[in-house]
Amino acid sequence: MIGLISFLAPLILGQAPAVPATEVSLLFAGDAMQHKAQIQSAKQGEAYDYSPCFADITHEIASADYAVVNLESPIGGQPYTGYPCFSAPDEFPIALQNAGFDLFLTANNHCLDRYTRGAIRTLHILDSIGADHIGTYDSKDSFERFYPFITSIKGIRIAFLNYTYGTNGFTPHSPLIVNYIDKEKIKKNKFFLQYENPRYGGRSNGKGCYPAGYHGKNTVTIGTTHTCLYPTTNYTKRKLPGSTCDTRIERASPSASSERIRGKSP
Repeated sequence: MIGLISFLAPLILGQAPAVPATEVSLLFAGDAMQHKAQIQSAKQGEAYDYSPCFADITHEIASADYAVVNLESPIGGQPYTGYPCFSAPDEFPIALQNAGFDLFLTANNHCLDRYTRGAIRTLHILDSIGADHIGTYDSKDSFERFYPFITSIKGIRIAFLNYTYGTNGFTPHSPLIVNYIDKEKIKKNKFFLQYENPRYGGRSNGKGCYPAGYHGKNTVTIGTTHTCLYPTTNYTKRKLPGSTCDTRIERASPSASSERIRGKSP
């Protein structure tokens, strides 16, 4: 009834009704991280300027309806460091956002490089700039409220999942939650999205689309088949279930960094 009213109201007012799109494009990128030389190069007095780094690709990012990036350097505060334990300046995620990225994936093997405190600080910095993010959570309440992350892109609801194989031997401490790869948990997340989550049209026929960002042992990559998104590292392809959707997904670039989704909102 609400949907019918939403459709008819504009007609009554002499306006064209809002019709959900039948196609959206998603762009995936990563790893976004800062080695020491990059940090030194970006330094401008007491601040850091990364805008030149993204000047040549902002048009590509902007061409997607929704852009996702794996943020692999914690924003853990000073001193800023590169390999092996990363901590990037606060300006780094701001530059990524200004370049056009909408969603930050934070579950990866470097998310605890500045321990629990640094991981939580990263989340608070992302919150302060109004950026969407998934993968790590500063409390159980945040995890339950925001995971899985569901957003509407041109009228099509899409849920995003994010997991990591490990955190380089570091252990998260309460209240921080890190989303580790676990086959049974992943299956439960997918079932919840398909059949139970009211925000995603749950208790229906299980239709929908939910790309999953798995951080494997080599790199974060997203590949395609005709009907699903799935991770393409050998580690994750061999052991994990892929993301699925009832819509058609087409490759939009030879690098597999951008995917075009055709279909209707579940």
